[in-house]
Amino acid sequence: MSMENFKELPLEVRLSAFIDGQVGEDDARELEALIASNDDARGIYETLKMGSDFGNKAFEEMLREPVPLDLVRKIKAIEAKPAPVRQAANNNVASFMRFIPQAIAASVMLLFAGAYAGYYVAENRVPGDLPELVSETSNIEAPGGEVKTRGMGNLTFELPAPEADSEIKPVSTRSITKADVALAEVASAHKVYAADKVHADEVPAAQESELVGYLEAVTSVKFAVPDLSAEGYKLRGGKFVEVVGQPTGALFYEDGAGKSVAVYFMKNENISGAAPAQDGFTVIGGQKDATSYFIAAADEALAKKLEGNVRSVF
Repeated sequence: MSMENFKELPLEVRLSAFIDGQVGEDDARELEALIASNDDARGIYETLKMGSDFGNKAFEEMLREPVPLDLVRKIKAIEAKPAPVRQAANNNVASFMRFIPQAIAASVMLLFAGAYAGYYVAENRVPGDLPELVSETSNIEAPGGEVKTRGMGNLTFELPAPEADSEIKPVSTRSITKADVALAEVASAHKVYAADKVHADEVPAAQESELVGYLEAVTSVKFAVPDLSAEGYKLRGGKFVEVVGQPTGALFYEDGAGKSVAVYFMKNENISGAAPAQDGFTVIGGQKDATSYFIAAADEALAKKLEGNVRSVF
């Protein structure tokens, strides 16, 4: 097995690949040394090896089982029958008939598509697209204050011309950045995890040291679990998630009333800002060195109150 993150996989997976001969020489030597020096690793290895040997032996025994006589007779009976004569004409008709439902469905879809296109064009055309019905008087460069008129059929509309010294200003636009996308993805993820208090905690708070080691391995971020008890929140557990394609750690907290806050973090994304409030919570983001962190809370004020403790652990 040749993959860059092989050492980050669970020990059971690496030992299974070692038993199957799917690891490189360096990894094989490292696993052999681990089996020799670590009782837990040796126990897992022996269990997996026993299961693998048992499966191989059972498969070999199945291959040695004799083929039932009744099955042999049925195979010979099938071989003895002459091959059916193909009738080209009938096959062509059958092949043609198979495509009739598809052709009807395609025709109906085209009919609806044409009808919708016609409706859309009719609904979205502006009066300027109907030269036979619309007439316009006055020069577009008329002096300030002059009234322009526009007629449609028997109706006439008066449109005041722009002031002489007025100018058209472009509408300010703001490009969507990766920070916006990350904040939106964290908000969407938190909407799911905040409601699911059973499966969100992949590793419970009782196994805090294991949780820290696991998330440090998958995110490459060194951290300590933030202490949010000053605001009444205790760690519930955590798990691995993915945000903007980046391995992300998630820590979930809860207060005595069952209200949730969460901390998410990833490496090397340089993301900061705040996402608009939605579904009863908001998300803020910050940056410390090479780590981006996010805090999901009931409101922005609470999230900012928790930020100091969160930032200090990275």
